[in-house]
Amino acid sequence: MLGMNNERMALYNKRLLLFNLFRLKEAHISELASLMGMSVTALSKIVRDLESSHVIEIVDDTAQSGLKKRGRQAGIVRFCRSRGLVICVDVRPQALHSVLCDVFGQVILPERITPVSMVSQEALLSDLEREIKWYRSQLQTALAQARQQTSAGAAETTATGEPSVEVEPLVRWCSWALSTDASLKEPRLMVALALHGQVDSEKGVSLFMPQVRWHKPLYVKYLLEQRTGLEVEIDNDCVMRTLAQKWFLLRQTEHIGSEMVLKNSKLQDFCVINLDYGIGSSFIINQEIYRGSLFGSGQIGHTILDPHGLLCSCGRHGCLETMASVSSIMRRVTSSLSAIDRCPEDLSFAQVVDMYLAGDEVVRSQVNRSARSIGLAIYNFLNVLNINHIYLYGALCALGNDFLEQIMRPVLVNPFDAQQQVKDLATFIEFGSLSPSEQIAGISYLYGERFTNLQEVSQ
Repeated sequence: MLGMNNERMALYNKRLLLFNLFRLKEAHISELASLMGMSVTALSKIVRDLESSHVIEIVDDTAQSGLKKRGRQAGIVRFCRSRGLVICVDVRPQALHSVLCDVFGQVILPERITPVSMVSQEALLSDLEREIKWYRSQLQTALAQARQQTSAGAAETTATGEPSVEVEPLVRWCSWALSTDASLKEPRLMVALALHGQVDSEKGVSLFMPQVRWHKPLYVKYLLEQRTGLEVEIDNDCVMRTLAQKWFLLRQTEHIGSEMVLKNSKLQDFCVINLDYGIGSSFIINQEIYRGSLFGSGQIGHTILDPHGLLCSCGRHGCLETMASVSSIMRRVTSSLSAIDRCPEDLSFAQVVDMYLAGDEVVRSQVNRSARSIGLAIYNFLNVLNINHIYLYGALCALGNDFLEQIMRPVLVNPFDAQQQVKDLATFIEFGSLSPSEQIAGISYLYGERFTNLQEVSQ
């Protein structure tokens, strides 16, 4: 085991500073020192080292307030790359769901849904290229308007340097970026993609997507970077939601006396399960995404519950997806209602949700059967990994608390989750609270987590 010498300790402290700065987005040196348990003098040296490497920058805030605040080191610390934007795209079988956010995952342009063609790899790449082109044109337009307003003195800023709320979100962001760097020609634009199935995030390759017509690798990162000239990062769609949930938890605050402090100094291990047309999961272990050496972790939807069941898109029989996904529920509900001549023409999942919530016995019987299958898969998952904090996302969450209760039934018989355990260690499963836009923005944290790694942020 490697020892902790002065050099490694300095590197550790730098990474810890970057991690906490990313949580806070920007902070005074004294605030960071308090959070890290260091003296202002010791932390100031680390800050100067990172500043000289063009990793972070210090902005003097005394000029705005007119005085130096007692007990607080003057100057706001923030990332040099804070003036960047990320185009986040969740690639689904029927449509591209995208948002534009800053490097901290803050949504600037909310969810946009664009139909997508999955007839071939080339068709998907062309759709992605068009989506990126649209965002670039929006940025160019907003940047031109921000420059025009700034030169006319129309774009006012607040005392903290934030842009006026009177202008449109992207124009407002561009006005802020120009006000903090007069030499800025164009903000750095990056792309982050979320894909279902098996994704090699290191090489940027989609290895296998069950719900498309092709079954060969797609070198998304390389091909899109060649076509657009922008940096591209990719990962699994469940990783996208898990990263969003992770940083949401890490940035939660609470009041202690008169101070507002970060609530979660250390995250407990947790899992996110996406219940939609497919079923997938991703989990945080020791505050990091666990992907596995072959990038196949989290495929809970392909857990076999019935070896003699229906054929799954993965080529095996009786996977959870064949029993509990939106498409499987629709198939069973349609069949059951048709058998008694009660099936509406062109039955939609939204109608199924309404019928379930209204107490339709036929619909509830089929949906609850799926819920229990999900609960059984989670029970097996808990016994293997013992990750007891689970957040559910996806279309099936619209079925509400009765559906969640059905999922919980098999889980609550877990003999390894004793009732006398302290509350923080007990199993809990709940619907995630993040909006669709916030979930999609989660894929932008692929860049954010790179920025907090000193070896990459300084490149």
